[in-house]
Amino acid sequence: MKFDSSFNEALEKRAQSVLKNPSEVTEEAIGVVTAETKEECQGRDVKTWAVMDFAMIRLKIYLKTDLKEEDVIMLKNAKAEIARSPLIGETKLKTNFIYGVV
Repeated sequence: MKFDSSFNEALEKRAQSVLKNPSEVTEEAIGVVTAETKEECQGRDVKTWAVMDFAMIRLKIYLKTDLKEEDVIMLKNAKAEIARSPLIGETKLKTNFIYGVV
């Protein structure tokens, strides 16, 4: 996942549609949350949904919004997916084959 301006735009759009007070979503808030998300996912090939869920909940925390039970579950699931994600350049299957002439 690339953390570029398109990620920031997608996160901002999602936040403005979800949060009660969309005016709280500032460039500074998006920047801080993007940096935190990038740090959490560093070096891993993480699925988009997990990155966005993690970022959205981090944004809610940054904005001091009360988290609902479903937010806590989303954060747990996103963190678990990030931890399970393979390192960039690594395959998910960690099998070693030894080829030889028989």
